[in-house]
Amino acid sequence: MEYGSMGSIKISEEVISKIANTSACEVAGVYKIVPKISNTSKNIIPNMKTAFKGIGIQIGEEDAITVLIQLAVKQGYKIPTVATDVQKNVSEAINTMTGLKVLKVHVVVINIVSEKSVATTFVEEQA
Repeated sequence: MEYGSMGSIKISEEVISKIANTSACEVAGVYKIVPKISNTSKNIIPNMKTAFKGIGIQIGEEDAITVLIQLAVKQGYKIPTVATDVQKNVSEAINTMTGLKVLKVHVVVINIVSEKSVATTFVEEQA
């Protein structure tokens, strides 16, 4: 990264992952990010680093970023729509906050959660 004559700036993979996490969870229909990377996901990006709870980051040439996100979707939402919205939101957030180019955002839907499960979890978390 070049940012002028004052020195360099390095943005950690963990920070990029946290941006991806926050922006993915903002999308309607996303229940949560699934923290444990599955075998399916490991095959999508070779040599991927799991930087933060279920989000993988690979930084390539010219600081171009590839992101992998595993998530659970709320039942009743169209999975392709949710996944596409996550891709757009994550890409835009990373680009806006870091200035880095996002090449790809891979979304792996690991689970579907019913509204009843969501309500039960919410009540348990409030207790």
